[in-house]
Order: sequence, then C-alpha cells, then structure tokens
Amino acid sequence: MIVVSSCLAGDRVRYNGTACFNQQIYEAVKAGKAISVYPEVMGGCSFALTAFSRFKILQEGIGGYF
Repeated sequence: MIVVSSCLAGDRVRYNGTACFNQQIYEAVKAGKAISVYPEVMGGCSFALTAFSRFKILQEGIGGYF
C-alpha cells in the first residue's frame, strides 16, 4: 500500500486552503492502490487544520514547526 498526502489526491487541506492535485495519485487512491492521509493528524494533531488556523499559527508563532 502506498501512503500519500491528501492534498495530492485533491483534498483542499494545504496551509492556504488549496490542494496540490496530481491525477496519477488521485487515480491510485480511487483504485485502492494508495491511501490518502492528513500529515497533521499523523503528526499528533487531533484534526487537520483549516487554512485560517494555520495562518493564525504562523502569525502568532505558535508551534515552531510551521
């Protein structure tokens, strides 16, 4: 099984609320050959952050990894 970021499969979950769509990855996920994940959730957040939340984190300097 291949694990890919959800933004590559077309989900709008990037820091700015967009996706980084890749047709081949989308097709692999659709065919069940890959699974899409939210990196924030894998990193320990209880949910994927919204674009606004990520902006606030960047603006306020909370969490040094952004």
